[in-house]
Amino acid sequence: MAKAEGCPPNLAAIIGQLIYDYGIGDVRKARGVWQLMTAPTESEVQRVVQLMLKYSPDHRRPKRPAKNRLPGI
Repeated sequence: MAKAEGCPPNLAAIIGQLIYDYGIGDVRKARGVWQLMTAPTESEVQRVVQLMLKYSPDHRRPKRPAKNRLPGI
């Protein structure tokens, strides 16, 4: 995403982690988050992800807590 969309690598990592943690979808949803953002900030990533969760058809919740993820990933 950093190469194709011009997203900063640190934001691309945050977007990817949130999409995975919440089980929202795949790389297309991650690209959608970047395209919906109005500013390249972490708080904007959180806002767009919460928007996607709010309007998802089944109101998805996290499939696993983020603390269970392997360290360093």
